[in-house]
Amino acid sequence: MSHHYIEFNNVGYRYPSGQVALENISFRITHGERVALIGANGAGKSTLLNLCCGILLPTTGDIVVGGVRVENKQLQEIRRQVGIVFQNPDDQLIMSSVEEEIAFGPLNMGYPPDKVEQLVEQVMHQTSTIRLRNRPPYNLSGGEKKSVAIASVLAMEPSVILMDEPSASLDPRARRLMMELVESFGHTILLSSHDLGLAERLCPRTLLLHHGYLVADGATTELLSDKELMERCELL
Repeated sequence: MSHHYIEFNNVGYRYPSGQVALENISFRITHGERVALIGANGAGKSTLLNLCCGILLPTTGDIVVGGVRVENKQLQEIRRQVGIVFQNPDDQLIMSSVEEEIAFGPLNMGYPPDKVEQLVEQVMHQTSTIRLRNRPPYNLSGGEKKSVAIASVLAMEPSVILMDEPSASLDPRARRLMMELVESFGHTILLSSHDLGLAERLCPRTLLLHHGYLVADGATTELLSDKELMERCELL
C-alpha cells in the first residue's frame, strides 16, 4: 500500500476563543487522488488544510498522513511529506531571487548542494519558471508568483500537495496554465477552492464543508449538479 495518503478520523478543531471550526470530520484520500475541498466562506476549508500539514493540531480525533500521525513530535516528518501552496504567494516567497526561493526549502532540509541544484533545475523546467531564475519574486506577476510558489513546494519532493485557492487573483491565461501544470502532477493533491469550474476540471472527487461539517464526499460532477445541495451550502 502506498503511504501517500491523508486520513482524518473524527477530527474536530476548536479555536482558543472557543469557536468550533470543524466537527467530526472523517475521510481518506489515497495515493494519486486529486480531491477538491469546497464550501462557502467560513466553512472550515483553510483550517482543514492547516491541520493536514501540522500548522494546526486537532482538538479531537486523529490525522494520519503517509502513515505518520499529525502531532507535535512528528511535525518535522509531516512537513517532509506535505507541501502547501498558500492562497497568497506573498505569504510564501521570501528570498531575493526565484532560484534562491526554490532552493531554500531543500537546503533547509539538509539536502546536499549538488542535489539541490539538480532539483532547482528540474522544477524550474517543470513549472516554466527557468526564465525567471534571477528575478526577485516581489517583481513578478500574480501568475508568475503562483508558479514560483508551486516550484518551491515541488523542490521539497513532497508526497502530498495542499493548495489553498490556487486560482485566486489569476487572469484567465495564468489560470489555464496553472491548471495544466496541476494536471501534470502525479502527487496526491487536496485543493481548496471557490472556483467550482477549476474543481470540476482538476478533481474527480470533492469534499463539501458546511459550517464546519463534512456534508458530502463524492464525484465532483454529481455534487456540483445537485442544485439543492449547492444552494443549502451557500454555493449558489
